Amino acid sequence: MLVGLADATRPPGGGFEDPYFPDRAELTQRPATLTAREREMAELVAYGLTSQAIADRLYVNRRTVETHVSRAFRKTGVSSRTPLATLMAPAAPEAVPGTPARSGTERGPGALGGDQ
Repeated sequence: MLVGLADATRPPGGGFEDPYFPDRAELTQRPATLTAREREMAELVAYGLTSQAIADRLYVNRRTVETHVSRAFRKTGVSSRTPLATLMAPAAPEAVPGTPARSGTERGPGALGGDQ
């Protein structure tokens, strides 16, 4: 019975086209629909910052961040922070803006090989 249902709902030509999984070209265009503030917050999400960390960095309320992030979810068609981060990753450099880049040569507490 289920096999018959699958055959009946298969697109013409026998190919598999899932409307829930857009093609790569469409995915790369979705961030273009974000406002500047939504894009800024989505990029900070891509760095792995929490809503509170973003709020502290931008001097706004945590709820404001959550509102912008949820609008970014809706506009990009994702439902959580991980896919949003993946979608924004090509636009995000390695280091979080406003923090010093780590070169691996710094020595601090707990650094291996340093005089302690």
